[in-house]
Amino acid sequence: LQSEHDGVILQLKKSDEENERLGALHRENDKQLKQHKLEIKKIEKDVQNLEAIKDQLSHELKVKNDLIRQAEQTSAEQQKVILSLEGDINDQSRHNEKLKNDCLLYTSDAADDLLCVDL
Repeated sequence: LQSEHDGVILQLKKSDEENERLGALHRENDKQLKQHKLEIKKIEKDVQNLEAIKDQLSHELKVKNDLIRQAEQTSAEQQKVILSLEGDINDQSRHNEKLKNDCLLYTSDAADDLLCVDL
Protein backbone atom coordinates (compact mmCIF):
# COMPACT_ATOMS: atom_id res chain seq x y z
CA LEU A 1 0.00 0.00 0.00
CA GLN A 2 2.90 2.29 0.78
CA SER A 3 4.35 1.73 -2.69
CA GLU A 4 0.99 2.58 -4.26
CA HIS A 5 0.82 5.68 -2.13
CA ASP A 6 4.37 6.64 -3.17
CA GLY A 7 3.46 5.99 -6.83
CA VAL A 8 0.41 8.26 -6.56
CA ILE A 9 2.48 10.97 -4.86
CA LEU A 10 5.11 10.66 -7.60
CA GLN A 11 2.43 10.97 -10.28
CA LEU A 12 0.98 14.00 -8.48
CA LYS A 13 4.41 15.61 -8.36
CA LYS A 14 4.90 14.92 -12.07
CA SER A 15 1.44 16.28 -12.75
CA ASP A 16 2.22 19.41 -10.70
CA GLU A 17 5.49 19.85 -12.58
CA GLU A 18 3.69 19.44 -15.90
CA ASN A 19 1.01 21.92 -14.79
CA GLU A 20 3.75 24.37 -13.78
CA ARG A 21 5.47 23.92 -17.13
CA LEU A 22 2.17 24.40 -19.00
CA GLY A 23 1.37 27.44 -16.84
CA ALA A 24 4.76 28.97 -17.72
CA LEU A 25 4.07 28.30 -21.42
CA HIS A 26 0.62 29.83 -21.05
CA ARG A 27 2.06 32.96 -19.40
CA GLU A 28 4.70 33.23 -22.13
CA ASN A 29 2.00 32.86 -24.81
CA ASP A 30 -0.08 35.54 -23.10
CA LYS A 31 2.94 37.84 -23.02
CA GLN A 32 3.64 37.24 -26.72
CA LEU A 33 -0.04 37.71 -27.55
CA LYS A 34 -0.05 41.11 -25.80
CA GLN A 35 3.09 42.08 -27.74
CA HIS A 36 1.50 41.02 -31.01
CA LYS A 37 -1.66 42.98 -30.21
CA LEU A 38 0.44 46.09 -29.53
CA GLU A 39 2.32 45.55 -32.79
CA ILE A 40 -0.97 45.12 -34.65
CA LYS A 41 -2.30 48.38 -33.16
CA LYS A 42 0.90 50.15 -34.22
CA ILE A 43 0.61 48.71 -37.74
CA GLU A 44 -3.06 49.73 -37.92
CA LYS A 45 -2.10 53.27 -36.87
CA ASP A 46 0.67 53.31 -39.48
CA VAL A 47 -1.83 52.14 -42.11
CA GLN A 48 -4.22 54.94 -41.13
CA ASN A 49 -1.39 57.47 -41.36
CA LEU A 50 -0.40 56.12 -44.77
CA GLU A 51 -4.00 56.29 -45.97
CA ALA A 52 -4.20 59.92 -44.80
CA ILE A 53 -0.94 60.69 -46.62
CA LYS A 54 -2.24 58.90 -49.74
CA ASP A 55 -5.45 60.94 -49.60
CA GLN A 56 -3.48 64.17 -49.18
CA LEU A 57 -1.18 63.30 -52.08
CA SER A 58 -4.14 62.31 -54.22
CA HIS A 59 -5.78 65.67 -53.47
CA GLU A 60 -2.55 67.56 -54.24
CA LEU A 61 -2.16 65.65 -57.51
CA LYS A 62 -5.72 66.53 -58.52
CA VAL A 63 -5.10 70.20 -57.72
CA LYS A 64 -1.84 70.18 -59.72
CA ASN A 65 -3.53 68.46 -62.66
CA ASP A 66 -6.33 71.04 -62.55
CA LEU A 67 -3.74 73.83 -62.53
CA ILE A 68 -1.91 72.25 -65.47
CA ARG A 69 -5.19 71.99 -67.41
CA GLN A 70 -5.99 75.62 -66.64
CA ALA A 71 -2.48 76.69 -67.70
CA GLU A 72 -2.82 74.73 -70.94
CA GLN A 73 -6.21 76.32 -71.64
CA THR A 74 -4.83 79.76 -70.82
CA SER A 75 -1.81 79.09 -72.99
CA ALA A 76 -4.03 78.00 -75.88
CA GLU A 77 -6.19 81.11 -75.45
CA GLN A 78 -3.09 83.31 -75.29
CA GLN A 79 -1.75 81.64 -78.43
CA LYS A 80 -5.02 82.45 -80.21
CA VAL A 81 -4.79 86.07 -79.08
CA ILE A 82 -1.14 86.25 -80.19
CA LEU A 83 -2.00 84.81 -83.59
CA SER A 84 -4.89 87.24 -83.92
CA LEU A 85 -2.65 90.17 -82.94
CA GLU A 86 0.03 89.00 -85.36
CA GLY A 87 -2.60 88.89 -88.09
CA ASP A 88 -3.75 92.41 -87.14
CA ILE A 89 -0.14 93.64 -87.13
CA ASN A 90 0.51 92.06 -90.53
CA ASP A 91 -2.68 93.61 -91.90
CA GLN A 92 -1.68 96.99 -90.47
CA SER A 93 1.86 96.64 -91.90
CA ARG A 94 0.47 95.86 -95.37
CA HIS A 95 -1.88 98.79 -95.04
CA ASN A 96 1.00 101.07 -93.97
CA GLU A 97 3.16 99.85 -96.89
CA LYS A 98 0.33 100.63 -99.25
CA LEU A 99 -0.14 104.07 -97.74
CA LYS A 100 3.60 104.75 -97.90
CA ASN A 101 3.45 104.58 -101.69
CA ASP A 102 0.33 106.72 -101.89
CA CYS A 103 0.45 110.49 -101.75
CA LEU A 104 -2.05 113.28 -101.87
CA LEU A 105 -1.55 116.53 -103.76
CA TYR A 106 -3.62 119.29 -102.32
CA THR A 107 -2.18 122.60 -103.52
CA SER A 108 -1.47 123.90 -106.92
CA ASP A 109 2.08 124.71 -105.81
CA ALA A 110 2.63 121.10 -104.85
CA ALA A 111 1.18 119.99 -108.14
CA ASP A 112 3.35 122.47 -110.02
CA ASP A 113 6.45 121.33 -108.14
CA LEU A 114 5.49 117.67 -108.51
CA LEU A 115 5.74 117.33 -104.75
CA CYS A 116 3.93 114.60 -102.91
CA VAL A 117 2.37 115.59 -99.58
CA ASP A 118 1.20 112.91 -97.07
CA LEU A 119 -1.59 113.60 -94.65
